[in-house]
Amino acid sequence: MRKNKNKKNKKFIKGGLFVLVLLFVLAVLGTVVYAGNLTPLSITPSASFYTLSDIYNLITNNTTATEGGHDFTFSDSLTSTGHTLTDIYGALTSLVSADKVKLGTTYLGTAGSLVPSGGTATVASVLTGKTFFGDSQTDWNLQIGTMPDNTGHADFSPGVNSVSIPTGFYDGVTKISGDANLVTGNIKNGITIFGVSGESSVVDTSDATAGTGDILLNKTGYVNGALITGTYDTTYLTNALV
Repeated sequence: MRKNKNKKNKKFIKGGLFVLVLLFVLAVLGTVVYAGNLTPLSITPSASFYTLSDIYNLITNNTTATEGGHDFTFSDSLTSTGHTLTDIYGALTSLVSADKVKLGTTYLGTAGSLVPSGGTATVASVLTGKTFFGDSQTDWNLQIGTMPDNTGHADFSPGVNSVSIPTGFYDGVTKISGDANLVTGNIKNGITIFGVSGESSVVDTSDATAGTGDILLNKTGYVNGALITGTYDTTYLTNALV
């Protein structure tokens, strides 16, 4: 009797579950589902992205492109003329190397070794206080010039002794002074001063011994740098001979 009662209970439970499942299915089937507006859009699809070739050309040749600036459409047939992700990966690999990345920085995981090159300036040839990358640069630390700035305050005048011009930078204000008296007529014969030769008629008369009485009347001459007029009258000589 007990076994028959257990069988009846199991059949009742199975029957109840079946009824619940059936009710759930009917509820789902009876629900109205709306799919929205199925009318196709009237707009025409257009390109609005960069192609792999655009990216590849930018990496390798710095060729810029316009987003969506190509004729690619979904009806285009596939060709082998484009660039793949493998191409782009290779381009990036060749783009990034230690000698192309600044020393002291890291780009895409590559530590740089690039330093300034080609400069020929030294600190002595660059104006004081000015910074630069120059000769044999091995880092990116700016060098500072040491050339003295002699702008506007260096005038030189010729003299007996040579003048050493100080090292440094000079602008157009700096000059070597001239002298208007440096002409041939002011220089003794046989003497050259700063490239100007003396006049042949300009001679040293300091060793002359003549006096006014030794020079004919009203004749002139230079004695010891001074002009003198003669007083010797030839009449005296004529009378003495008579």
